[in-house]
Amino acid sequence: MCMVDARRRQLHVQELTQIPGACHTLSVTHGHYVIEGVQYGGDQFLPNGTVVLTKCKDGYDPSQPSVKCLDTMFWETFVCNMPAGSCNVPILGNGYYTDQNGSVYAPEFPVPDNLQLTPHCRTNYEVSKIGSVTCKDDVTITCNKKSDSCPSLPLTSDQVSCHVSKVTSLYTCTLTCNPGYYIVHTVGGKPSLTQTQTISCNSATDVWSHQSSNGDLRWETCSKSVAVSEYALSANLTLTGGSCPTPTQLDSVLSTWFSAQPHSSYTCIKNGTCSIGIGSGCLDGSGSVTYSFTLQQTKNLESNLLSNLNTKLVQDAKSGSVKLSISTKRRDTTILTSTAISTLTSTACLAGAQALGDICVMCGAGYYLKEGFCTKCPVGEYSDEAGQMTCKPCSGNLTTLFSGSSSSSDCVYSCTAPELSNGVSVPAPGWFISNTTLINLNCNPGHTPGYQQPQQYTCSSNYSCYPQCQTPSLSPNQTYLDPTLVAGILISHLRNISVFCLGVTDTVSCNAGTLNIPPCKPRVVAVGGEKVRSLTPAELECKISALLHSVNISWFLGDQLITQDMSYTINTTVWNNATYNQSSTLKVAPTKTNRDREFVCKVVGEDFNTTLSVNLDVFDITGKGARVNTGDSATLTCTITGSSSLHLVTWSRVGNVTLPSDVMTSPGNWSSGTQVATLTQKNARSNGTFRCGVEDGAGTKHYVNVDLQVIPETEDPGGSSNRAFPSFLVFLYIVLSSIWV
Repeated sequence: MCMVDARRRQLHVQELTQIPGACHTLSVTHGHYVIEGVQYGGDQFLPNGTVVLTKCKDGYDPSQPSVKCLDTMFWETFVCNMPAGSCNVPILGNGYYTDQNGSVYAPEFPVPDNLQLTPHCRTNYEVSKIGSVTCKDDVTITCNKKSDSCPSLPLTSDQVSCHVSKVTSLYTCTLTCNPGYYIVHTVGGKPSLTQTQTISCNSATDVWSHQSSNGDLRWETCSKSVAVSEYALSANLTLTGGSCPTPTQLDSVLSTWFSAQPHSSYTCIKNGTCSIGIGSGCLDGSGSVTYSFTLQQTKNLESNLLSNLNTKLVQDAKSGSVKLSISTKRRDTTILTSTAISTLTSTACLAGAQALGDICVMCGAGYYLKEGFCTKCPVGEYSDEAGQMTCKPCSGNLTTLFSGSSSSSDCVYSCTAPELSNGVSVPAPGWFISNTTLINLNCNPGHTPGYQQPQQYTCSSNYSCYPQCQTPSLSPNQTYLDPTLVAGILISHLRNISVFCLGVTDTVSCNAGTLNIPPCKPRVVAVGGEKVRSLTPAELECKISALLHSVNISWFLGDQLITQDMSYTINTTVWNNATYNQSSTLKVAPTKTNRDREFVCKVVGEDFNTTLSVNLDVFDITGKGARVNTGDSATLTCTITGSSSLHLVTWSRVGNVTLPSDVMTSPGNWSSGTQVATLTQKNARSNGTFRCGVEDGAGTKHYVNVDLQVIPETEDPGGSSNRAFPSFLVFLYIVLSSIWV
């Protein structure tokens, strides 16, 4: 970090347009003028003698608190000084600095020169110096690309060596198969054998040269060489001098010819290691015959003896040295002489093994033998043993992430890594991965996944890199509640910060690079009186916070100014210079709470003028009882009326008696200013008083009593139960009885 001296920046103020007796306020770098809280930047003229406050860029101090417009029509000049003992946070490419609390500092921001700063580099970069430094230290710190920043390669039992190429500067690794093992690869469309595989890392993309788009990092499989079951040589020998004899006669004559040859290449025929195969044939042509036969080696298979035999046979056939003596039925002898030959050698292997030249290689786990070649199991299948002729499918909705899977554990639920802006993810977007694979998120400088959010996600998660917010300079009378926060610090997406302003605390959140801190200015809030029961007292309050001086508060009903009388009582507090609050309370008499009303609180100050509506919602609650015979069903109702719904409708029984078990209650639904709650008792047996209760906006409960009257039963002398006769019927019965007598 290079030493950064405290810089002094002169705010040059020049007059652009001559206006007699006035100074021109220019837009100035790193500063501006302030008059009674109003910022002046440019293209304005202020009269001679005007004194303005000075304001510098965050982290800089003005040389004097104010400047004056001189009679010369020029402003006094002032200097923005970096505070003594300060220096700027340096720029760290592909990295950033934090303090001991983890706060990120913006580059070129003034900080105390003894503040310990810790450098951090983004993923796949490493810091050139470990430990904390200060901005005054004479040390250069950089974030350097790691030479081995590619993903780690999987472990293998074979030999792996890695190095950095001096020619290409590439990080290169070579795998060498153990003795007796080979890698089957394709050269020019034909399978070939090798014992090594070399790969390199692209430092720009952090991807290996053999890495597929699904993140498959596996080395090529080293397959074991196995014993050959048979070597074979197929030949088409062209001869002249006669016609085709019988196949049996031809095989006998050819065997006799091989046995008579002194060259060592034909020894395997003479000692029985090689033999003429079954299925020989002969085809007559125009002046020649073509004799087709095979030679087989099924013994002493450590070396391919037919290979040398083939070389000598081709040489002899083309030179006319192959002469077959054929006896005819007339006991004549015909000599067939070779003129040309075509041959093909082949190697036969055990089931599940592929022949490559004179070698048989067993198809390893993850492969199967298809049309004579070891082939990787397709996506969605696997083979967990060597030498397989088919692959096993994954069960259910599982699949493999790549071809050549060698275990059922490779069968997983899969997904595709989603796209990412403003960062790099590993595995990369679009890769086919398991839905449980952790994706490492590396956001670009100035971006984070969010406050206290993890750096690892799964592809089904909703993740992104969001811009960080830079804490702004605060307006006068505002401070950050977190003492570690100052202007110019980068904070993460979704982090909440609290700002204190004249007794009021505002909490705001960083949202994708935007941090809106409300200015420190008065604010009005209305409380109380939202829901009031009809014909009961109500109290409304108008409260103003963050006030720098006293204001006038008045109340209105519509356009009519409310004065204190029998219906209204107004109590306005004085301005509190400790809490910066002032409030006014309006008490409304019961005679004015018979219906909904809209009041207005009007606030007028030196530089503050506003109004706020305060609604008074009036409600009422009435009950309707029931009178039923014993055993009948009874329904009580509780009707709530008003301009807005009230919640928490409750029923209870007076006398702290538990509601009977056969009682059902319903709160009803609010509709057109009315809500009807009900209580139903299926088998009414006794009188009782029930209570219906509701809760207003202030949390106060209001009740109404509802009576249930049950008409009792009477019993006759025989014990039978009858309904009680009405009293007037009893009187009529007595009168009629006396007349009859």
